[in-house]
Amino acid sequence: MRKLYRLGLFAVLLAAFTAAASCSKDETEKKKTPEVKPPSTDQGIDEWMFGYMKTHYLWNSAVKKVTPDYELGYKEFLAKVLGDVAAQGEVNYDDGHWEGGKRQYFYSNIQRYNVSSAQVATRGTREKEEGTGIQYMVWDYMSGNSGPICLILLAVSPGSPAAAAGLDRGTMITKVDGQKITASNLETSVSKMTPEEVGKTVKLTTVQGSGNALAETEVTVTSASFADNPVWVHKVLTAKNGTDKIGYLCYKSFNLYYDQELMNAFKEFKSQGVKELILDLRYNGGGHVISSVLMGTMIAGNAKKGQVYSKTTFNEERTKKGETGDLYKIGESRDYSPIVQGVGETYALSLNRVFVLATDNTASASELVVNGLRGLDIEVDLIGGNTNGKNVGMEPVTKKKDGYEYQFSPITFYSENAKGFNDYSDGFVPDVAVNEFQSDIYAWGDERDPLLGAALKWIDTGAKPEAASLLEVRSDAGRERRVLKRAGGLEGMIILRGGIE
Repeated sequence: MRKLYRLGLFAVLLAAFTAAASCSKDETEKKKTPEVKPPSTDQGIDEWMFGYMKTHYLWNSAVKKVTPDYELGYKEFLAKVLGDVAAQGEVNYDDGHWEGGKRQYFYSNIQRYNVSSAQVATRGTREKEEGTGIQYMVWDYMSGNSGPICLILLAVSPGSPAAAAGLDRGTMITKVDGQKITASNLETSVSKMTPEEVGKTVKLTTVQGSGNALAETEVTVTSASFADNPVWVHKVLTAKNGTDKIGYLCYKSFNLYYDQELMNAFKEFKSQGVKELILDLRYNGGGHVISSVLMGTMIAGNAKKGQVYSKTTFNEERTKKGETGDLYKIGESRDYSPIVQGVGETYALSLNRVFVLATDNTASASELVVNGLRGLDIEVDLIGGNTNGKNVGMEPVTKKKDGYEYQFSPITFYSENAKGFNDYSDGFVPDVAVNEFQSDIYAWGDERDPLLGAALKWIDTGAKPEAASLLEVRSDAGRERRVLKRAGGLEGMIILRGGIE
């Protein structure tokens, strides 16, 4: 599991020291030779990033007012530039996720990969991932508000080492390498469970039952490279009227390498006569735009063919030079898209309504589904929590230096729908607000899950349900569970193809 890379506002404190030389009236004051710092070994990367930001960053005019410090390492350099832009009245407010009036992290990022390792082949939304496959977890105290901690897994990639060891959504873990999890070793425990390298082994103690009837089992998980198929679960449910079919899709990321698997899921929905669709995107941080367009095409069908799903808009300077942005239309193929003639007849459901299960981890290309379909006058009903609020995206560029490949992804465009709407930087507000952690954690597609249950109830009754009527409340519901988020690499971004320097 690649960890969330959070670039906070970078602050540099300068302390000025003066030295008073004691000299007699016959002595000449000696002048000190100023210390000359050697240039940073990352100066070439710093200059490359700054040059790209001056032309392509969505707020490039503010970048031009920044004085670059090429003595900083590449991560610190980017953090300082972003912070210096933000200091100009938060002009780049939309570059980042905010909570409680504070920016939690910037979306703009740079990643470095060792060219000789498998990292380059598995970075971002690619065919393979390296790790244990544990994606998200939530932590809670075993009892009261102190003492040992229990980690509850929320998402485990199918086909991963963790899944092969029998771990899944809802698995409770109390020990890591034989040590009880506590507040003091929580970070270390999570790091051991989610290594980025291949060949790291961790022993996890899982528990079942409650109270004095807890049964412990120890499992061993070794990190490896595994196929990162984002189509986690797809199934057809039957409405309570006994006839209408409901499609349920739990989808991890918009990964173009698995677009055929996405199409196969919709093909099955279509063959079984699905009339309603529930998209579980609660932990989907985004991915490739074209995969989002593919999903939109299979939802909307031929009735919307040729209509605008998404449009990108650039900074003022690029726009004046004639760069008009990209248009993505329903049913039209672009670049590497699998959208071909006949997709409507074979895969498309041609729906007028779709339900989306969401949290603040629902971001970017996931939010594009919400905004894009609404722009086509397709009803999108949100259940869960506020979405992340990523109404922007990037055109990644890469550069090789000293055996590493650097992938730089600053925010370079806004994403808007056919109606020109792009104002969702604070996220889309749910139609039915439901906190999944007020209930027990159920498997994907289990109708007892409060978010899925809300959608099913809405479909069955024809009326929006009240959130309070949906929960099977836990006995310990008075304690707030804390989510440990995962959004690494480029999976939390809207990705377009970029150039290679």
